[in-house]
Amino acid sequence: MKPCLYVFVGFWLLVATSVWACNTPVFRYALVYWPPDSYEVVVIHRGPLNAEGQDLLKKLQETSDRSSANILVKTVDTMRAPDSEMVKLREGRSPSELPWLVVRYPELLQIREPVWDGPFTAAMVEELLHSPVRAEVVRRILTGESAVWILVESGVKERDEAAVQRLEAQLKRMEETLKLPVLEDDRGGYVDVTNVDLKVAFSMIRVARTNPREQLLIQNLLPITSDSEEALQPAAFPIFGRGRALCVLIGDDIDAWNIEDICSFLIGRCSCQVKQLNPGMDLLISTEWDRMLATRMSVYAQASLSENPSESATTKDNSPGMLRRNLLLVVFLQLAAVVIATSVVMWQKKRRGRG
Repeated sequence: MKPCLYVFVGFWLLVATSVWACNTPVFRYALVYWPPDSYEVVVIHRGPLNAEGQDLLKKLQETSDRSSANILVKTVDTMRAPDSEMVKLREGRSPSELPWLVVRYPELLQIREPVWDGPFTAAMVEELLHSPVRAEVVRRILTGESAVWILVESGVKERDEAAVQRLEAQLKRMEETLKLPVLEDDRGGYVDVTNVDLKVAFSMIRVARTNPREQLLIQNLLPITSDSEEALQPAAFPIFGRGRALCVLIGDDIDAWNIEDICSFLIGRCSCQVKQLNPGMDLLISTEWDRMLATRMSVYAQASLSENPSESATTKDNSPGMLRRNLLLVVFLQLAAVVIATSVVMWQKKRRGRG
């Protein structure tokens, strides 16, 4: 295919994508519309659980049922399913260690190794569901922060302090220079409908890799890295939406250019409303996001309509019907681009054949 043809097709795909854009910043759209992917929590046991085990299992199941945490709970009885994949993960361990708790990544990530595992005890369940850093991330996001950067320290003081200084300085600069998109629904896009402050705000939380209360969080984040050498470097993770880690910057990559690119993306207009087509990985966090946002959304929507009755027509455009129409238009334009590209290629082949 000729280079000019690539450009031609790329133009049509760009048009198709931009038609489906909305005016809401990425970080706020993710908070309102992107539910977190679920982690699989598996309790491996041999025979019936004792009373304590049954109480813990009930607690996990109730947490899952209420959507208080993004988990799906399963049980595996080694007496009934000796060939289970979960049982094989425990090969070489004594049966006396059962029951055992295994946490697995969301299926979409295609990561087979477990996030975390350990004895099925009250302490393990508490550590699974709660930690100070995860709770603080949620608190800051719900007060309107655009993203909370988690810096996982390397343990080498000089490297960690240098990374902290670069990150803090650039985040402050981003707060002063970046501007939110204008929230005008002039193209059928979604606008912000929560009562959470909409502002450009970034913060950082430092976490030591040896912190005993944050081991689940650290193990949850570290698979985003890919090299054992990276364990000797500090790693920075921007967290936004409902606890979604966008990416990771490691060592010298924690620099002004990369930080600016990430912050600009999060503050910018959401160009793709489909979560799976955007980068990032959801963390395991215990928060009833829908319940916490529902009241805020309802109060804000009523106040906005009473203060600006002329905007009622805009509110109507924010319906699922509008989203479906935009989606159909995207599909149509993309199909048109494919048809045109195929036609041009066939025409070029026919022309060469005649020559």
